[in-house]
Parts: sequence; C-alpha cells; structure tokens
Amino acid sequence: MINCISVEKPYHFDSSTCTANPLETQFFVYMGNILKGDFGESIRFSRPVSLILVERLPMSIELGFVSLVIAIIIGIPAGIISAVRQNSAVDITTMIGANIGVSMPVFWLGLMLAYVLRFF
Repeated sequence: MINCISVEKPYHFDSSTCTANPLETQFFVYMGNILKGDFGESIRFSRPVSLILVERLPMSIELGFVSLVIAIIIGIPAGIISAVRQNSAVDITTMIGANIGVSMPVFWLGLMLAYVLRFF
C-alpha cells in the first residue's frame, strides 16, 4: 500500500490545503470559504464537498420527514391519552418512554435499533 503513494502526492496535499499557515489562519480561511459556499474538496472522494452534500440531501430530507411523521403519529395520541388518564399505567409508561428517549444518546439508540431491526 505504501508503494502506491507517489513522492509528489504529499507535497501537492500540503500546497493545496495551505497547511503551512498557522492554525488560526487556516480556520478563518475555511470559515470564510464556507460563508461563500465553498466547502472545499473531499480528501476521501476527491470531489467538491458541496456536490456530495447535494447528492445526499434528498435522502436526508426523506429520512427526516418519515421520522417526523412517525413521531407525530405516536407522540400526539400518547400525549392526549396521558393527559386524559393522569397517573395511570399508560401515563407512567408514556413518561418513562419519553424520558428514556430524550436521555438516550443518539449513537447508542442507533446501534440498538440496528441490532433489533436487523431481522426485518
């Protein structure tokens, strides 16, 4: 794998990313470019980051919309039932589920959902 890297590649990377400048200067140049809509080039894909974001935007919007619909379908009826039947088993279960959902880290919830839903 080391043999695949040419001698010119590290020097090209250094000159193209301006890593010779101090860190503060690099940061402010980067933030200024972001304000202009220039997110730079992806090191991994060797393509402009803005194009990668535009490609993935429809899937992200779809995922967010489906999540919102599911949250509304489950959350509003659960809230209404809990408000009507205060201190009942349904109310306590809803409160416990809501507290667990709010306090659980997103990365842990993602892992657990992937583990549970892998069979479907």
